[in-house]
Amino acid sequence: MSPPSYHPRMSPPMPRSWLTTHLGMARKPSSSPAGGLERTWEEVWWAGTADQGPEWWPKLSLDPHPSFSFTPGSCTLTAYKLTPSGYEWGRQNTDKGNNPKGYLPSHYERVQMLLSDRFLGFFMVPAQSSWNYNFMGVRHDPNMKYELQLANPKEFYHEVHRPSHFLNFALLQEGEVYSADREDLYA
Repeated sequence: MSPPSYHPRMSPPMPRSWLTTHLGMARKPSSSPAGGLERTWEEVWWAGTADQGPEWWPKLSLDPHPSFSFTPGSCTLTAYKLTPSGYEWGRQNTDKGNNPKGYLPSHYERVQMLLSDRFLGFFMVPAQSSWNYNFMGVRHDPNMKYELQLANPKEFYHEVHRPSHFLNFALLQEGEVYSADREDLYA
């Protein structure tokens, strides 16, 4: 376990769709980052969006995890952790479906969350590609290989996450330029 002052934050390549709003259905790449980093880092917590509460907890750890719910004009932050009975149930559970049999609301509880603009640690992001596949989900592959680098994650709407949008903008501008430069042979 790393000391509290040294927590890496990793952003693996992740798609986002209505199916992945629940952490239990998120499709993080199944392979570990290249370069042996899987032996030197630990996942401290996983923040995700969820609109129906912590049903996705059977697949997570006992550590507290935040949930973000976005509604028009507001954002709700809630933190949950598994209870010991939830952990025991998870250890013995073999049902990998979306609604595992025997999972109860008593298997998790709300915990206090402290928000701060400071943290001790660092971010690790994919070296060659985007961490956000929301705008290019067809390019996400659960078996993709990726390497990590030390860097701050690019913002959600950054152009690196949505190259097709910028190609469309370029084509629109390009079309206008060419249409202005063409000679009308029938005039």
